[in-house]
Amino acid sequence: MKWLQNLPIHQKLTLVILLICSVVLLLACGVLAAYQVFDFRRAMVNDTKVLADVLAKNTQAALAFQDQRAAQQTLLALQAEPAVIAARLYDERANRFADYIREGRHMELPSEPSLDGARFEADSLVIFRPIFLNDRRIGTIYLQTSLDGMYERLSVFVGVAVLALVGSVLVALALSSWLQRPISQPILALANTARFIARDKDYTVRVPTQGHNEIGLLTGAINQLLASIEERDTALRMTNE
Repeated sequence: MKWLQNLPIHQKLTLVILLICSVVLLLACGVLAAYQVFDFRRAMVNDTKVLADVLAKNTQAALAFQDQRAAQQTLLALQAEPAVIAARLYDERANRFADYIREGRHMELPSEPSLDGARFEADSLVIFRPIFLNDRRIGTIYLQTSLDGMYERLSVFVGVAVLALVGSVLVALALSSWLQRPISQPILALANTARFIARDKDYTVRVPTQGHNEIGLLTGAINQLLASIEERDTALRMTNE
């Protein structure tokens, strides 16, 4: 961190302001991104459950009459749902009854239904929902939906967040160069005065008053010290004469 110690104070102040702004913005963006993922997953589960319940309603008759062709035709309606990549109907004995796999996809569907509910896998949402007829369970429907929509939404959010971060850093850079002056300029003035005194040995120079803050107290103390040195030098010259 030696390079940081050697930086001028106005650059240090600017760097601190930019770092604080960047960290705060990254934290805010991280929280918003986490909420986006949570909200999308929740909405996706709800929408998929609704879709599964609609399919369950539409396949009741096919399961009741063991009409696999009708069930297959019903599942083909999922072609209108781009997010759905696979579906399977199971009869009341948990045997495969009808399948749907989106064109271009190759996958193995579960040979038998799992417990009812939803779970997220690496790149998809998997859901099992019961099919009832007259309060009797006559089958199970399985749906698998892609998470591509969530990843696309996140990529858009990341792009917007990067633009916002870059813009905010540029604005912070412009503001910091102006806002840090009340802090850096008094210190720079004090340093310049000290450099001038050390070079010319002129103790009649005084540091301009900087208000009633910590820098002002430091300035007053240095001026008192310079006045004492000046009085001592004057007394020495008078003694030597």
